[in-house]
Amino acid sequence: MSSKLYARRLRREILNMPPILDCCRRAFLTIFLNQSPGNPARLPARLQKTWVQKCIAPFLPRQAHVQEHSCGISIEGLVLPFLRRRFLEDLAPKTPMKPAIHCQRYLLAALFVRYGYMQDPSKGYHLEIACRKRWQALLCLRLGRLLKIPWKMFRRRERFVFYLKHRRRILRFLHRLELHGHGMTLQDLVSTRELFSLVNRQVNFETANINKQVSAADRLIEQIHRLLQHQDQEIWSRALRELAQFRVKFPLDSYEILGARCAPPLTKSAVNHRLRRISKLFRKMFPPAPAQ
Repeated sequence: MSSKLYARRLRREILNMPPILDCCRRAFLTIFLNQSPGNPARLPARLQKTWVQKCIAPFLPRQAHVQEHSCGISIEGLVLPFLRRRFLEDLAPKTPMKPAIHCQRYLLAALFVRYGYMQDPSKGYHLEIACRKRWQALLCLRLGRLLKIPWKMFRRRERFVFYLKHRRRILRFLHRLELHGHGMTLQDLVSTRELFSLVNRQVNFETANINKQVSAADRLIEQIHRLLQHQDQEIWSRALRELAQFRVKFPLDSYEILGARCAPPLTKSAVNHRLRRISKLFRKMFPPAPAQ
């Protein structure tokens, strides 16, 4: 699914849960509708009238009715500035008053439906609300403080963009809007990705260890071959020569199995100590050339 289709489905799911309380209805309409002086309230042109009547009309005032035009959808009989002024006064930072948690939730939901976007979590983590006007940006910032959503903000042309990039913050945002189904889907996706990352790290760690052990074993076997081809074979003790022959004959054996082949059997520590003595003997017999 593309990110645009995912964001559209998320907005439609929010609108399919209309508020029940009158205060929440006013809060939602305050943000969701646009109204210029002397003109009726308008809805985005991309919405269809049948969908508006189904999702928005149930919580409109009685005197308001929906009309469809060529340039969009308008709502006659709705005075929006009074609703907006009331909620902006309640949200002012200097006043101790603030709307209830359910009204805050619907204010944030209306901001997201009207100006928000969320990327498909299977492709990345990004959620943003691009506010066009300054009062909307102040409202979004205030709601972030009230609902404990740590917004990041930047300017994009003439818009104030509030965004979230971390999966836990996006999950908190979804839970604030009571989108628990999307939250569970995101949590499952995050858990799956973390599991795959853990498995990949473990596999890479084991592979690196195996490669390191194989490289060390190959280097030691090469040293043993050169020592066995040396003219003076008195450099070997019986114990070192026996272990060196087993190392060449069984290059894939572990230290434990290699020690069990000796007579008497050796521990892993003893095998490691004798192999280090062989490497030290090689450095003594074939010293490295001095650096120029």
